Amino acid sequence: MGFLRIHQIFEEMNCFTPIPAFFEDLDFQEKKFDLVILSQVLEHIENPENFLLKIKGILKPTGVLAIALPNINSILVKILKDKDNGCLWVPEHLTYFSKIGINALLSVTGFIIHKHIYVSRIPYNILSNKLNLSGTIRSIVNHGVKIMQWLPMQMCNLTGTGFMHNVWAKTTSTSLS
Repeated sequence: MGFLRIHQIFEEMNCFTPIPAFFEDLDFQEKKFDLVILSQVLEHIENPENFLLKIKGILKPTGVLAIALPNINSILVKILKDKDNGCLWVPEHLTYFSKIGINALLSVTGFIIHKHIYVSRIPYNILSNKLNLSGTIRSIVNHGVKIMQWLPMQMCNLTGTGFMHNVWAKTTSTSLS
């Protein structure tokens, strides 16, 4: 499937045309946003500090920055002892973030964290897909995986070894209401 076809499908699904440029190269000409979402983005950025400073400049005074990114202290990294080839890691990651690291980066770029949580889950259908299951048995296995992973994943989240960071921040010029 060619790029033009992917572009057309995106437009049909989302009712807008994406800007064909890198964020760092865009000039927003005084345009301000209520929300900026960085889902699985920041770890791929060469200079995350400059990137966040640009985002700070396009947020409204009451705007929110929402970030989701992998946790370098996740249980997967600890068990596999490999930050590049664990389940959620790819060699294209330029930066790895701990809670202390993302807090420090946000602080130095003028953000205050409003909320930070860890999110961990294994896709419910991972086992049924591997076993090529279908029908009722697939549903039962999927439900079993969902139930069996709940407590271990919650323990990871509570101990700071969850798979992903989810962070919501505001600029230091706004109050945290």
